[in-house]
Amino acid sequence: VLLQQVSQTIGAEAFERHRHELSHVLPPLLLHCPNARYYTAYTPECGVLQVETYYIVSFIGDDRPGLVEQLSQVIEANGGNWHESRLSQLGGKFAGLVLVSLRGDSGDALQRDLKALSARGISVRVTAATSAAAAPETARDIVLTVIGPDRTGIVREIARALARREINVVEMDSRVSSAPMSAERIFEARIEARIPDNTDLDDLTDALEEIANQMTLEIDLE
Repeated sequence: VLLQQVSQTIGAEAFERHRHELSHVLPPLLLHCPNARYYTAYTPECGVLQVETYYIVSFIGDDRPGLVEQLSQVIEANGGNWHESRLSQLGGKFAGLVLVSLRGDSGDALQRDLKALSARGISVRVTAATSAAAAPETARDIVLTVIGPDRTGIVREIARALARREINVVEMDSRVSSAPMSAERIFEARIEARIPDNTDLDDLTDALEEIANQMTLEIDLE
């Protein structure tokens, strides 16, 4: 209970950062679960913590009504809690990623029950979530918007320019549509990224402008 109160009060990430200092004021046995995202209860008989573990559920299936309901039913039946998700219809399929928490270590049971959905045409994979590395305190966020004629290599060129400058893509949405007055296919993308504070923005802008000129694109940096 004490550990739960501390974690909820300061947050799980802050708890991890100040684990050493907390070890001087909390019983050492309460600090034995470094991989748990949230700490919930101490079990005296075995001297460990009961924790919530996190998993990424990735799935794909034919787009149809009821697919999300089937997934959520299995997750709930295993005591899971549905957190963040990214779901989308692509090419006649419906695919997604879901962050799920489970009380204790019951990921194998969840994976077994979700894989049983393959009989209904849903392919599912369950992967243990790992704690993401903390972003540098000096990092900042940027947004790129891209629009232009659809062609091979747009994403590759932009991604290469970002990677060479140690810029991390956080989220990207893209689509291809038809221009309203012609049959030309138009590519559009919105890219959220995190850049080190020492990034030379003029250099990045020049690189993006070169790509835009070569591929007849409009690339805006915010």
